[in-house]
Amino acid sequence: MTPAEPKQKGAYLDMIQASLVLSESPALTGLALFSSQLQSPTFPQVGVGFPRLQMGQSYLVEFHVYLVKSGMTYVFRVFDGSGGYEDVSIPGGQSHVIAHLVPPQDGIPASDTPVIFGASIQLRNTEADQAGCYFYAAQIVPQD
Repeated sequence: MTPAEPKQKGAYLDMIQASLVLSESPALTGLALFSSQLQSPTFPQVGVGFPRLQMGQSYLVEFHVYLVKSGMTYVFRVFDGSGGYEDVSIPGGQSHVIAHLVPPQDGIPASDTPVIFGASIQLRNTEADQAGCYFYAAQIVPQD
């Protein structure tokens, strides 16, 4: 999913505290601009929600970002839908893929309503850091 196409096959993209969202440029993906200077009422965040395909399956979620400020360490909090999270530090000035494995949730029984899984990344730098990043795409890859 991308800012240009935020819904696909029952999955959706959430962009919270984006400074700017362009759906037509770059042509295939669009982009969303995030800044650590916009932290009120919450940290800048990109999240995905997607339906469970089958019981016992985990999902690799990849967030494609470009971290604008070289020489800075960017801090992201990576969440999965079960309430767990991991803090990651990444050098700025280049593109990165932030990947997270969302574990199966077999305690939730199948029903007529799809079970929705989720994952998100949250920019955790301070306002004084003036850390900016572009989000281009999120991919969800079912794991065997």
